[in-house]
Amino acid sequence: TWVRTRTLGHEVSGVPHVNATYGVVLGNQIAFAHAGLELRFGRGGAASEMSSPALRLAATPPLSFADDGSWSFFLGASARAVAWNHLLDFAPDLPEATPALRHVVQRFLGGLTWSARAAQLTFALIHDTREFAGQRRDHGFGSVTLHVPF
Repeated sequence: TWVRTRTLGHEVSGVPHVNATYGVVLGNQIAFAHAGLELRFGRGGAASEMSSPALRLAATPPLSFADDGSWSFFLGASARAVAWNHLLDFAPDLPEATPALRHVVQRFLGGLTWSARAAQLTFALIHDTREFAGQRRDHGFGSVTLHVPF
């Protein structure tokens, strides 16, 4: 997994920030490239740093911690180009055909982050478009992430 994030514009508390993320995941089960943008507004360090792992598509810890209780709201969108996804494959002994992979999947999300010196809490609502042909509907879910460094 290789992921990079960038804050576009000036980092001033109280002013909305635009963050960009991009990266590649390469494995024997799944491989894709992704890119996304996030609009974030809030107070303190959490207002300027992208801290939602749901948009970075990587199981990484938060990128930064704030001082004494910063917060932010965020909206984001991303797309991933999928090369392969063997997680969609059925067992060989099942009579079902493997579903046809959709090579482009979009993600839309919104949420909030609270961050302090000792912990960071992120809540996000996420909407993914269909990942394979025959999928009945898009996938919506929530994410709560608590990070406590030790």
